[in-house]
Amino acid sequence: MSARFVFPPLSDVGFVDDPPVVAFCNGLLTDALKRGYGHLHVRAPRAGSESFDVRAQKDGEWSQYMELPSAMHNTVLRRFKVMAGIDLVRSTSGLGTITVGRADNGPLALHVTIQLSDGAEEVLIDLPVLTGPP
Repeated sequence: MSARFVFPPLSDVGFVDDPPVVAFCNGLLTDALKRGYGHLHVRAPRAGSESFDVRAQKDGEWSQYMELPSAMHNTVLRRFKVMAGIDLVRSTSGLGTITVGRADNGPLALHVTIQLSDGAEEVLIDLPVLTGPP
């Protein structure tokens, strides 16, 4: 399953805490939890590619979740680092946790790993299996 999204040019977005990237990353996590995915993988764009993939795993099977413009990769990567409390400057690999509050069932801990692939950073997010709404 693949979806393309059109966002404002990065020069218009500015900072990692601006609403478009915040809303996008929050929505991505919420949707992945609702769909019952176990992992999300924000892959690095390949050299010369105009896009990068976000892959999802469910029941042990990986599939393409969406494809986004390469120009968004660093912005999305930085936002997930901020959410997980991972150092933006020094970290080319690292671990962190995103805590998501829920009204009924208490907070969820989403474990985030930053890893290198061919010299570029990628994000792997472990998602818990939900028994109720996210």
